[in-house]
Amino acid sequence: MADFLVDELSGLPRPLEGREVVLFLEPFGFQASTPMDWQKGAENPELSIRVTGHAMCGRHLHYVLECFLCHGRSTEAKRRPWLEWKASRRLVHLRAGLHDLVKHYLGSSYKTYFCQIPFARRLRPAGTTERLDVWCNRLACCLSSRLVPPIVAANVLRLVGAPNLKDCELPGVTFCDQDDLESTQPEDGDSSDSREV
Repeated sequence: MADFLVDELSGLPRPLEGREVVLFLEPFGFQASTPMDWQKGAENPELSIRVTGHAMCGRHLHYVLECFLCHGRSTEAKRRPWLEWKASRRLVHLRAGLHDLVKHYLGSSYKTYFCQIPFARRLRPAGTTERLDVWCNRLACCLSSRLVPPIVAANVLRLVGAPNLKDCELPGVTFCDQDDLESTQPEDGDSSDSREV
């Protein structure tokens, strides 16, 4: 079984609050001024959360999350992920740690941002993985677009297993070297596209 399935989340992590929200987000490139406000003029990285499948781990069904962070949205090179990781979470953790949190902080705006994108039903009927994938994709868009406050962003990243960026060698985490991104750009005067696919 994959390593990321072995690391079972036994309970929800303690919610981040106050100044720790701002400090947690900073290494990922999210610029918050307070837990409820984003810094003006700063662009958030682009987050992608995909639910790609599920597997049994012990007695529990875990959903596989593949997460990517890209630098902003302005150029093609910036869209390439600079950080990617996988995690697995039970539906109960995704409901309490993502859905309930987002619904609480968005209030009446939740119905606007998640219109016709329902969260997964209880008891995991057929189609649960697909529902989770669509919902998590919308959540990632809301987070990247600053439609949710920083306190939601920090706690979402924490729940989906975003790595501690101070640890250099983490299993299941890939860091893309910034030099690799720059080396894929054609040099001035070179009319051919020398990027590898």
